[in-house]
Amino acid sequence: PLETSAEGWEDGAPPPHRDLESQPCPRMRRAASAARHLLQSVAVVLFCFLPLLPLLLLFFAIIFPPLAIAGSLVSGDDIGLPPAWHRWRRLPLLVRLPFVLFVHLPIGMYWLLGFIVEGFLLKPAALLAYELLARGPPRTTEPCESDVESNEPNSRRPAPASEDGGRYREHDSVWAALEGDGDKVIRGDVRLLSLSWLMGLADQNGVLPRRQELPEEAFLDAARLKRIEAGARRSLDVRRFERVFAAWSKGGGGLSPFLGFMATPLHSRRNADGLLPIVSISYCWLEAAHPDREGRQLQLLCRKLRSLYGGRGLLGACREYGFSDMGVFLDWSSGYQKDPALWRGWMADQALYAKSDGALSEQQAADRRAYEASRTAEQKAAFDRMLSNTMDLWYAHSAITVVLLTQLPDELPAGFDPSRTYDSRGWTTFERCSAELAKLSSLQSARWSLVIDVSDEGGGAERRLPTTPQRMAKLLAGCRFTNGADSSLVLQLYAKTAAAVLGTVSVPGHSPVLSHVHSALTFPVHITHSSHSPS
Repeated sequence: PLETSAEGWEDGAPPPHRDLESQPCPRMRRAASAARHLLQSVAVVLFCFLPLLPLLLLFFAIIFPPLAIAGSLVSGDDIGLPPAWHRWRRLPLLVRLPFVLFVHLPIGMYWLLGFIVEGFLLKPAALLAYELLARGPPRTTEPCESDVESNEPNSRRPAPASEDGGRYREHDSVWAALEGDGDKVIRGDVRLLSLSWLMGLADQNGVLPRRQELPEEAFLDAARLKRIEAGARRSLDVRRFERVFAAWSKGGGGLSPFLGFMATPLHSRRNADGLLPIVSISYCWLEAAHPDREGRQLQLLCRKLRSLYGGRGLLGACREYGFSDMGVFLDWSSGYQKDPALWRGWMADQALYAKSDGALSEQQAADRRAYEASRTAEQKAAFDRMLSNTMDLWYAHSAITVVLLTQLPDELPAGFDPSRTYDSRGWTTFERCSAELAKLSSLQSARWSLVIDVSDEGGGAERRLPTTPQRMAKLLAGCRFTNGADSSLVLQLYAKTAAAVLGTVSVPGHSPVLSHVHSALTFPVHITHSSHSPS
């Protein structure tokens, strides 16, 4: 800003100042611009759309029915609908065709006409009316409190949360977790199972062994998963459609932006939703040494996955998308584990297990050494790296599907504590809250949900507000851990994950009428400009 003083002006007169009333009113300038947009839009409707309307409707009538029948535009398989709503899709083509022609097509034409009227007439008119009738001072761009307090402009201020948040969106971070990053993760620390192989094991009523005892054909390596990802089918890029529409509507209409908007259906790409062919399972361990010694949880999981989405199952929905198989992260078989056959009942007493050899009986000391030796030092180091450096990724990454096995099997091991439900456990609480941070609630081409609760027949899950680290600390205080030392690790891991993921969210997509709104909406703002550490 220019600085002036009274010195140097004739007769000591004060410096001249701008007469604000003589300047053009900012609101009137915006009103004039809105009026121009409205006139342009009316001209486009009168001289372009009206003469071409019969051709547009004819084109729409030719293109729309095949896409609707194929389920690309209008589908009964929308995530969350009851299975009964899917039945019409299984009817013969000749039965479905009248339904599309006399129900879907008229609705689609009505939508097209309404879209033209709204976009080219109502919206510009509403904008003009607002600028003419709105009262109060003109809109100005005021600096926020953080800008006033900081001497550094926003454009030069570092945003570490945004940089860290990219780890939970980019595919390269997942491939690095499988192939090694040359720093914190070594190739082979984590391996993913084949979903097809896992379903086949359940068909044989098998029990899932620990990783060290699994055959090689049970796994999918990163190279195989990349080929599966590359095989995803082409489909309309709806996200691009939405971006172009937003840019066009923000401009208040106009022919050139509209032509760009109308051209978006011509653009398609593989893997339009940007998904990874990976599923992470969140479940309860039924015993301290083995999560599913009898295989009943595996049976329950696979039975539920097969029943989803009108009987197609999760694997069927993935194959429709073009993913021939899915890699499965399941901690029991993805990381190195100790041999459950060497577990002894007295080891459940953590205080006793932590004592020195001299404080234990000779047999107890020998049993503990054998149990610990069932996983080599290298394998233990790999397991620790998985826990510290990749565990958050498998549940919080925006492109990974998470399955919540919130139910317990009907038959439980002897001595199982029925109060230890899914929601009462520390690790499952971490996994669920991580999955709820920033995954899309709906997909444009893929016909499944990114968070699946197997207790939901529609194949979805209740999507709660993101959990802040402060809220997580309260939740974990009421949870139980098999290993009590895991509590601080889980809280620290979640604080890091939430700060990175939510720090990139500018407009959270949650209903403002739900509880804890203030905490959820302000948390991304706070963590963008400050660092968090668990208390």
